[in-house]
Amino acid sequence: MELVLSEADKIHLTKKFAEFFKNSKNSEFIVFDLETNGLQGSEVLSISAQKCRLTRSKKIETLSYYERYYYPTKPYNWGAIKVNNLSELLRG
Repeated sequence: MELVLSEADKIHLTKKFAEFFKNSKNSEFIVFDLETNGLQGSEVLSISAQKCRLTRSKKIETLSYYERYYYPTKPYNWGAIKVNNLSELLRG
């Protein structure tokens, strides 16, 4: 599973990363995503990290990807499952 972005988000991020890396010799970065089952007193449902590189042609290239699901000790917050698109979590 890879990070899914709209075209508008990709353009926005690419411009921001290009600006950030303009004077840098390193164009690699890591994007983290943490999903929880609520806002207060919540538990982590999943964590993912995607190592990327901004290419010379100003495109974001995925180098590696990590994803891990966790099972909460409290009952599922079904709204959080739906909003975070975590149906894979329920498949086991």
